[in-house]
Amino acid sequence: MLFLRRHRFKIIGALITAFVLFNALFYQQSMLLTHQGFTTRHVKNNNTNRKIHSINNKSPQKINNSADINNSHHQMINHNKNHTAIVTTFNFQYVRNPEHVCSNSSINIEIVICVPISRHNFEGRRTISDTWGSYAYEQKNEAVLLFFIGNGSKSESPEIEARIHNESILYNDIVQVDYIDSYRNLSLKSISILKWVSIYCPQTKFVLKADDDMYVNIPSLVKFLRDMKTKSKNSPFITGHFITGAVPIRTNHSKWYTNPSEFAGKVFPDYFSGTSYAMTGEAAKLLYRVVPEVSLFWLEDIYITGLCRVKAGISMKKNAFMTFNKPKPTGCVFRQMISGHRYTLAQMSHIHKELYDTTLKC
Repeated sequence: MLFLRRHRFKIIGALITAFVLFNALFYQQSMLLTHQGFTTRHVKNNNTNRKIHSINNKSPQKINNSADINNSHHQMINHNKNHTAIVTTFNFQYVRNPEHVCSNSSINIEIVICVPISRHNFEGRRTISDTWGSYAYEQKNEAVLLFFIGNGSKSESPEIEARIHNESILYNDIVQVDYIDSYRNLSLKSISILKWVSIYCPQTKFVLKADDDMYVNIPSLVKFLRDMKTKSKNSPFITGHFITGAVPIRTNHSKWYTNPSEFAGKVFPDYFSGTSYAMTGEAAKLLYRVVPEVSLFWLEDIYITGLCRVKAGISMKKNAFMTFNKPKPTGCVFRQMISGHRYTLAQMSHIHKELYDTTLKC
């Protein structure tokens, strides 16, 4: 006690110095993130639009970057040395989860915009947020934008997870689920979208799933969905680029090879292209409800909008303005179209700039 009394001012001084250093380091990290291009993404919070989201986030759960997908409660069954079928009990957990973006809002949610995207695609998330996804940042639009990612593999640099963590803290729009982020797990990623909407935003009227190389004219899409909801007398439906008569590829060396044990039929059910499809909120909940009853199939669009849709009894609404093709990347074209595919980030920005240019004459 005598020691503490004699040296109390030195101790207090040391504590103050440590506090100042900590804040300086935190500021330096924030400036580094700003330099990396994280300054233009917006987040809607408490009915205001902000470029950087600032909340007291809960500490993220410990992340296992193991490539062994069994760590995420999934089983892998090998059919041959080149192709693998995935079977799951759907016990995956959310590693990062902005679960309050719907419940904290004092307004109704009309549409949840869900973008499944690679963990490493930092620039893609930035560009989508700055272009067609920015629809969610205007309060009057009653929309939420979320990016869905998985975990990294063993070989991934720890720096990637650190950058994702900082990005998530800043913008609160990343949903990370504990399966390995890979092409063969896209069906799991779409299931995680259905699950998230069903649990954390069940009140939403519509849900959009769109890939990260799409441009989507959200205002035109919402108008179409509103009109279709009225015509359908509020019954659940899915819409998108309609595909019928597709057959499984049985050639072993093909990227699209489908083992008969995965799908035994000769023709796939009608489905919508996975590049972008939209549905009513009720349809999303119905799809999630039947997922445990439908054997997992790795081709995501066939699984969700084909097999699960048939099981759930949800109607299909064809939409000629949503395509998996690549219309010319101009604002004039997208005054007529709703979605197009395979655009570079520069083309997304160009389309968006022209689309909202009131002086542009088509």
